Amino acid sequence: MKELNSDNDRIKNYMRTFNIIDENVLDVICDVRKEIYAPKAYESFAYSDFQIPLNHAEFMLTSNVEGIILQAMKISHNDSAIVLGSGTGYLSSCVSKLANKVMAVDIYSDFIENSKRNCDELGIDNINFKCMDINDSWDLIKNFDIIISTFSIESPDVIERNMSNNSRAFVFTGERNSPIKSGKIISKIENNGYTREHIIQTNVKHIIKGLN
Repeated sequence: MKELNSDNDRIKNYMRTFNIIDENVLDVICDVRKEIYAPKAYESFAYSDFQIPLNHAEFMLTSNVEGIILQAMKISHNDSAIVLGSGTGYLSSCVSKLANKVMAVDIYSDFIENSKRNCDELGIDNINFKCMDINDSWDLIKNFDIIISTFSIESPDVIERNMSNNSRAFVFTGERNSPIKSGKIISKIENNGYTREHIIQTNVKHIIKGLN
């Protein structure tokens, strides 16, 4: 128990260096053990600023980026959430500890299957996993209070058009070949009004459109 507490303190102190200070978010980051979701060869890099490689030339978001997203979205236990590009399921699992229910969407079936196993190992049961190309069904996000995208798109228009009133979305935007993308929160209010807040800049992969 003492060793676990020491490990949690180390993780929390690392996160605080990025101004992640919400205790609920810090507790979730420690509770959902990222090393379980990382490929075995990279378990020791789980809480670092290293982008852990995955199959299909994809990468996990770094822990500080995940923490910044979780804190900025201000997720409540009454919220329903959808995570687009759910990958290993780590971020979706963190969101599931803060929200009422979560849908995790990814285009790769092996990511979805691995995510299910990871969540079963931790006893997380409020996530619905769906293997699909979100480009075919953007209207799906209308059903959720919280939308989190882990990939980048050139324009947030498609997300804004499909958000419901009083929902919030985190989205990365930028040119496909640009190395750095801008992460922002979009809030949709009554009468189709929007507010936009820049949160972070980082390197993320662009959206995938279909599989060969």
